[in-house]
Amino acid sequence: MRTKFIRNTIAILFCFPAITSVNAQSIYVDPSGFSLGTNFGISDLWGDVGTNTLKDHYTGTGYTSDIHYMGGLFIRYMMHPAIGVRLGMNYGILYATDAWNKDKAIAAPNIQDDYYQRYTRNQ
Repeated sequence: MRTKFIRNTIAILFCFPAITSVNAQSIYVDPSGFSLGTNFGISDLWGDVGTNTLKDHYTGTGYTSDIHYMGGLFIRYMMHPAIGVRLGMNYGILYATDAWNKDKAIAAPNIQDDYYQRYTRNQ
């Protein structure tokens, strides 16, 4: 009898906060007018040239020694809370090289290995 009473009491206490009113999301509306902004980050290319796997791309010895950055400016005009115009200008360099496969090409068991083929392609 006592355990049933405790269990019911705990259940009621857990349900009580759910009964109260909750406002989970507040509504934010961008005001009309101009705004200026910037962006900055790492410019990266992972495509046919370079490494075969994502892990090799970011953990290779050559990648971390030659990181390229990008940046930009933008101006935005909000005409209405749902309608805006943005004009931006960015600058960055995309870069990849097959030389990032050097360590794996040296350890390749034969010349048909993908790492060896990419390293000798040298693009």
